[in-house]
Amino acid sequence: MAIRFFPSAHSRKGGVVWRFEPSPRLFMILIYITCKNKEEAKKIALALIKKRLVACCNIFPIESISWWRGKIVKSREAVLIAKTLKKNFKKVEKEVKRLHSYTTPCILEIPISQASQDFLNWLEKEIK
Repeated sequence: MAIRFFPSAHSRKGGVVWRFEPSPRLFMILIYITCKNKEEAKKIALALIKKRLVACCNIFPIESISWWRGKIVKSREAVLIAKTLKKNFKKVEKEVKRLHSYTTPCILEIPISQASQDFLNWLEKEIK
């Protein structure tokens, strides 16, 4: 993992305190995607995994209430949470849009501020 050094603050004695930070393109993110059902979520998850755009996906059933075309809609859906690196967001977004049944799918990037180093090492090893 590429590490950069940044001055983060000045110490009481006047010296600079340095912090370590990975390159922004290597930041871990979660991608939150709503799907019409569990089957669609599984199809998308498998495609993302096979292309090594993500290292892991979780799928949960959800109930949604939203505005759609001027009406309040209540529906049962599935949420797909994909674990990947920031550098892959656009590729994941493109693949999800290609496979998704919705004309306007919810595809959200959620930055992760901390994670175990062992998990980050595994994640980086498993994806492109």
